[in-house]
Amino acid sequence: MTSKRTTILDATVAVLRSANTAQTAAEIHASITKQNLFEFKAKDPVGMVRSAIRKHLRAHAGTPTARVRAVEKDRYALAE
Repeated sequence: MTSKRTTILDATVAVLRSANTAQTAAEIHASITKQNLFEFKAKDPVGMVRSAIRKHLRAHAGTPTARVRAVEKDRYALAE
């Protein structure tokens, strides 16, 4: 049986859904780490969160498939 590996974006969506409010990349990272949703091995894990969100926004912003939206500089919320 294979299980789907959780991505940073999946963890971000889970955090934003439970927080029910917009958060910065640093706040999202802290919640991901606290809830053990993703194991970061990078030197700049907050940058990885920000990068994953921005990559998603470039591909999906303003479309029905968008999962996250930017509400202001470095502050993100659920698109749903």
